[in-house]
Amino acid sequence: MIKNKTHNQVIGPLLIGGFIFVVGFAVLFLNTRPEYRTVSTVDGGMTVAGDFPSDFDVLVQVDEGASRLNWTAAVEKIYTINPDGVVLPTPVALRVPTRKRELDKSYRIGFFDAGRSVWVPVETRRDDELGYFEAATSHFSNWTLLQMPSVVVGDVDRDAVLTSAFMSMPPGTQAYDVDLAYSTVDGDYVLLEESALTGRCEDPPTVHGQNVNTVTDRDATLLINDTDVEGSVRAIVRWEVGSGCANFLESSTGQEGFRVL
Repeated sequence: MIKNKTHNQVIGPLLIGGFIFVVGFAVLFLNTRPEYRTVSTVDGGMTVAGDFPSDFDVLVQVDEGASRLNWTAAVEKIYTINPDGVVLPTPVALRVPTRKRELDKSYRIGFFDAGRSVWVPVETRRDDELGYFEAATSHFSNWTLLQMPSVVVGDVDRDAVLTSAFMSMPPGTQAYDVDLAYSTVDGDYVLLEESALTGRCEDPPTVHGQNVNTVTDRDATLLINDTDVEGSVRAIVRWEVGSGCANFLESSTGQEGFRVL
Protein backbone atom coordinates (compact mmCIF):
# COMPACT_ATOMS: atom_id res chain seq x y z
CA MET A 1 0.00 0.00 0.00
CA ILE A 2 1.13 3.56 -0.65
CA LYS A 3 1.54 5.22 2.74
CA ASN A 4 1.67 8.98 2.48
CA LYS A 5 -0.47 10.19 5.34
CA THR A 6 -0.06 10.00 9.09
CA HIS A 7 -2.23 7.82 11.32
CA ASN A 8 -1.64 4.90 8.95
CA GLN A 9 -3.94 6.22 6.23
CA VAL A 10 -3.06 4.41 3.03
CA ILE A 11 -3.86 4.60 -0.65
CA GLY A 12 -3.37 2.28 -3.57
CA PRO A 13 -0.55 -0.24 -4.02
CA LEU A 14 3.10 0.60 -3.30
CA LEU A 15 5.68 0.71 -6.04
CA ILE A 16 7.20 -2.49 -4.68
CA GLY A 17 8.83 -5.04 -6.86
CA GLY A 18 9.49 -2.54 -9.65
CA PHE A 19 12.71 -4.18 -10.68
CA ILE A 20 10.98 -7.53 -11.09
CA PHE A 21 8.34 -5.88 -13.26
CA VAL A 22 10.97 -4.15 -15.37
CA VAL A 23 12.87 -7.34 -16.10
CA GLY A 24 9.79 -9.46 -16.67
CA PHE A 25 7.96 -7.03 -18.89
CA ALA A 26 11.10 -6.07 -20.82
CA VAL A 27 11.11 -9.63 -22.14
CA LEU A 28 7.45 -9.26 -23.02
CA PHE A 29 8.02 -5.95 -24.83
CA LEU A 30 10.87 -7.33 -26.90
CA ASN A 31 8.82 -10.23 -28.14
CA THR A 32 5.53 -8.62 -29.09
CA ARG A 33 4.52 -6.20 -31.81
CA PRO A 34 3.38 -2.80 -30.49
CA GLU A 35 -0.04 -1.43 -31.38
CA TYR A 36 -1.68 1.91 -30.58
CA ARG A 37 -4.41 1.67 -27.98
CA THR A 38 -6.49 3.97 -25.78
CA VAL A 39 -7.58 2.82 -22.33
CA SER A 40 -9.88 4.93 -20.14
CA THR A 41 -11.54 4.73 -16.75
CA VAL A 42 -15.27 4.11 -16.62
CA ASP A 43 -15.85 7.72 -15.55
CA GLY A 44 -13.57 9.07 -18.29
CA GLY A 45 -11.40 10.86 -15.74
CA MET A 46 -8.09 9.33 -16.89
CA THR A 47 -7.04 8.03 -20.30
CA VAL A 48 -3.83 6.25 -21.29
CA ALA A 49 -2.97 6.29 -25.00
CA GLY A 50 0.07 4.99 -26.83
CA ASP A 51 1.89 2.00 -28.30
CA PHE A 52 1.61 -1.17 -26.22
CA PRO A 53 2.60 -4.77 -26.94
CA SER A 54 -0.41 -6.48 -28.52
CA ASP A 55 -0.87 -8.93 -25.65
CA PHE A 56 -0.10 -6.44 -22.85
CA ASP A 57 -3.13 -5.75 -20.63
CA VAL A 58 -3.52 -2.20 -19.31
CA LEU A 59 -6.12 -1.36 -16.69
CA VAL A 60 -6.93 2.15 -15.45
CA GLN A 61 -9.09 2.33 -12.32
CA VAL A 62 -10.28 4.82 -9.74
CA ASP A 63 -8.86 4.24 -6.27
CA GLU A 64 -12.17 4.83 -4.52
CA GLY A 65 -10.75 4.82 -0.99
CA ALA A 66 -7.98 7.27 -1.77
CA SER A 67 -10.29 9.52 -3.75
CA ARG A 68 -12.48 10.11 -0.70
CA LEU A 69 -9.56 11.51 1.33
CA ASN A 70 -8.38 15.12 1.51
CA TRP A 71 -5.20 16.05 -0.33
CA THR A 72 -2.83 18.99 -0.37
CA ALA A 73 -2.98 19.58 -4.12
CA ALA A 74 -5.07 16.85 -5.80
CA VAL A 75 -8.16 18.20 -7.55
CA GLU A 76 -9.21 14.96 -9.26
CA LYS A 77 -9.77 11.40 -8.15
CA ILE A 78 -6.75 9.16 -7.58
CA TYR A 79 -6.25 6.79 -10.49
CA THR A 80 -4.23 3.57 -10.50
CA ILE A 81 -2.70 2.40 -13.77
CA ASN A 82 -1.90 -1.30 -13.75
CA PRO A 83 0.34 -3.25 -13.92
CA ASP A 84 1.63 -0.98 -11.16
CA GLY A 85 5.39 -0.39 -11.26
CA VAL A 86 5.95 -1.46 -14.85
CA VAL A 87 8.32 0.65 -16.98
CA LEU A 88 7.49 0.96 -20.68
CA PRO A 89 10.12 1.04 -23.44
CA THR A 90 8.55 4.21 -24.91
CA PRO A 91 6.41 6.92 -23.25
CA VAL A 92 2.64 6.98 -23.52
CA ALA A 93 0.20 9.86 -23.05
CA LEU A 94 -1.90 10.44 -19.95
CA ARG A 95 -4.97 12.63 -20.39
CA VAL A 96 -7.26 14.21 -17.80
CA PRO A 97 -10.31 16.31 -18.78
CA THR A 98 -9.95 20.05 -18.17
CA ARG A 99 -13.58 20.27 -16.98
CA LYS A 100 -13.36 24.02 -17.65
CA ARG A 101 -10.85 24.56 -14.85
CA GLU A 102 -9.76 28.12 -14.14
CA LEU A 103 -7.39 29.60 -16.71
CA ASP A 104 -5.59 31.69 -14.09
CA LYS A 105 -4.50 28.64 -12.12
CA SER A 106 -1.70 26.18 -12.87
CA TYR A 107 -2.35 22.44 -13.08
CA ARG A 108 -0.09 19.46 -13.62
CA ILE A 109 -0.63 15.74 -13.84
CA GLY A 110 1.40 14.03 -11.13
CA PHE A 111 2.29 10.59 -9.76
CA PHE A 112 2.98 9.27 -6.28
CA ASP A 113 6.66 8.47 -5.74
CA ALA A 114 6.66 5.79 -3.04
CA GLY A 115 10.43 5.96 -2.63
CA ARG A 116 10.28 9.59 -1.50
CA SER A 117 6.64 9.50 -0.27
CA VAL A 118 5.67 12.58 -2.29
CA TRP A 119 3.44 13.52 -5.19
CA VAL A 120 5.59 14.52 -8.17
CA PRO A 121 4.13 16.88 -10.80
CA VAL A 122 5.33 16.29 -14.36
CA GLU A 123 5.42 18.53 -17.41
CA THR A 124 1.83 18.97 -18.57
CA ARG A 125 0.22 20.76 -21.48
CA ARG A 126 -3.33 22.08 -21.51
CA ASP A 127 -5.43 21.75 -24.66
CA ASP A 128 -8.73 23.58 -24.16
CA GLU A 129 -9.81 22.92 -27.76
CA LEU A 130 -9.67 19.16 -27.20
CA GLY A 131 -10.60 19.54 -23.53
CA TYR A 132 -7.82 17.76 -21.68
CA PHE A 133 -4.52 18.06 -19.84
CA GLU A 134 -1.83 15.76 -21.25
CA ALA A 135 1.47 14.44 -19.91
CA ALA A 136 3.90 11.76 -21.06
CA THR A 137 5.15 8.90 -18.92
CA SER A 138 6.94 5.59 -19.30
CA HIS A 139 5.91 4.10 -15.96
CA PHE A 140 2.68 3.11 -14.27
CA SER A 141 1.75 4.22 -10.78
CA ASN A 142 -0.92 6.22 -8.95
CA TRP A 143 -1.73 9.41 -10.86
CA THR A 144 -3.97 12.45 -10.41
CA LEU A 145 -4.33 16.09 -11.43
CA LEU A 146 -2.54 18.51 -9.10
CA GLN A 147 -3.21 22.20 -8.69
CA MET A 148 0.12 24.01 -8.45
CA PRO A 149 -0.23 27.20 -6.39
CA SER A 150 2.57 29.62 -5.63
CA VAL A 151 4.23 28.22 -2.50
CA VAL A 152 6.91 30.07 -0.53
CA VAL A 153 8.69 28.56 2.46
CA GLY A 154 9.94 31.19 4.91
CA ASP A 155 13.71 31.48 5.36
CA VAL A 156 13.51 30.50 9.03
CA ASP A 157 11.52 27.33 8.35
CA ARG A 158 13.62 26.46 5.32
CA ASP A 159 16.89 26.83 7.22
CA ALA A 160 15.51 24.90 10.19
CA VAL A 161 14.45 21.85 8.17
CA LEU A 162 17.76 21.83 6.27
CA THR A 163 19.75 22.08 9.49
CA SER A 164 17.77 19.19 10.96
CA ALA A 165 18.27 17.15 7.80
CA PHE A 166 22.03 17.62 7.86
CA MET A 167 22.20 16.23 11.37
CA SER A 168 21.57 12.86 9.69
CA MET A 169 24.60 13.10 7.40
CA PRO A 170 26.25 9.63 7.29
CA PRO A 171 30.00 9.41 8.00
CA GLY A 172 32.06 9.38 4.82
CA THR A 173 29.59 11.47 2.81
CA GLN A 174 31.17 12.85 -0.35
CA ALA A 175 28.11 14.41 -2.00
CA TYR A 176 24.49 15.23 -1.21
CA ASP A 177 21.34 16.36 -3.00
CA VAL A 178 18.26 17.77 -1.22
CA ASP A 179 14.67 17.86 -2.49
CA LEU A 180 12.03 19.92 -0.68
CA ALA A 181 8.33 19.06 -0.49
CA TYR A 182 5.41 20.74 1.23
CA SER A 183 2.20 19.58 2.87
CA THR A 184 -0.94 21.27 4.16
CA VAL A 185 -3.06 18.18 4.75
CA ASP A 186 -2.05 15.51 7.27
CA GLY A 187 1.37 14.62 5.88
CA ASP A 188 0.39 14.55 2.20
CA TYR A 189 3.53 15.92 0.56
CA VAL A 190 3.93 17.45 -2.90
CA LEU A 191 7.37 17.98 -4.44
CA LEU A 192 8.23 21.68 -4.35
CA GLU A 193 11.92 21.95 -5.31
CA GLU A 194 14.26 19.36 -6.78
CA SER A 195 17.92 19.74 -5.88
CA ALA A 196 17.10 22.71 -3.66
CA LEU A 197 20.50 22.26 -2.05
CA THR A 198 23.45 20.27 -3.36
CA GLY A 199 27.09 19.74 -2.45
CA ARG A 200 30.09 17.66 -3.47
CA CYS A 201 33.66 17.09 -2.40
CA GLU A 202 36.14 19.84 -3.18
CA ASP A 203 38.53 17.14 -4.38
CA PRO A 204 37.35 14.29 -6.66
CA PRO A 205 36.45 11.28 -4.51
CA THR A 206 38.72 8.28 -4.82
CA VAL A 207 36.17 5.71 -3.66
CA HIS A 208 32.53 5.56 -4.71
CA GLY A 209 30.17 3.96 -2.22
CA GLN A 210 26.43 3.71 -1.90
CA ASN A 211 23.49 6.11 -1.70
CA VAL A 212 21.70 6.61 1.60
CA ASN A 213 18.35 8.44 1.78
CA THR A 214 16.94 10.32 4.77
CA VAL A 215 13.68 12.23 5.28
CA THR A 216 13.19 15.12 7.72
CA ASP A 217 9.85 16.87 8.37
CA ARG A 218 9.20 20.17 10.14
CA ASP A 219 6.04 22.19 10.86
CA ALA A 220 6.06 25.49 9.00
CA THR A 221 3.99 28.49 7.97
CA LEU A 222 3.72 28.47 4.18
CA LEU A 223 2.82 31.42 1.98
CA ILE A 224 0.42 29.91 -0.54
CA ASN A 225 -1.00 32.30 -3.13
CA ASP A 226 -0.14 35.19 -0.77
CA THR A 227 -2.00 33.62 2.17
CA ASP A 228 -0.35 32.20 5.30
CA VAL A 229 -1.20 28.51 5.68
CA GLU A 230 -0.05 26.18 8.44
CA GLY A 231 1.65 23.13 6.99
CA SER A 232 4.97 21.32 6.99
CA VAL A 233 8.15 21.05 4.95
CA ARG A 234 9.96 17.81 4.10
CA ALA A 235 13.66 17.61 3.23
CA ILE A 236 14.53 14.46 1.26
CA VAL A 237 18.30 13.97 1.14
CA ARG A 238 20.28 11.56 -1.01
CA TRP A 239 23.73 11.08 0.49
CA GLU A 240 26.53 9.65 -1.65
CA VAL A 241 28.71 7.79 0.84
CA GLY A 242 32.23 6.61 0.05
CA SER A 243 35.70 7.73 1.07
CA GLY A 244 34.41 11.00 2.48
CA CYS A 245 35.99 14.43 2.20
CA ALA A 246 37.05 17.33 4.38
CA ASN A 247 34.69 19.96 3.00
CA PHE A 248 32.18 20.74 0.27
CA LEU A 249 31.99 23.28 -2.49
CA GLU A 250 29.26 25.91 -2.39
CA SER A 251 25.79 24.58 -3.11
CA SER A 252 23.71 25.33 -6.18
CA THR A 253 21.83 27.94 -4.13
CA GLY A 254 25.02 29.75 -3.13
CA GLN A 255 24.96 28.57 0.48
CA GLU A 256 28.06 27.07 1.99
CA GLY A 257 28.25 23.31 2.21
CA PHE A 258 28.31 21.36 5.45
CA ARG A 259 31.52 19.96 6.88
CA VAL A 260 31.89 16.18 7.29
CA LEU A 261 33.05 15.34 10.79
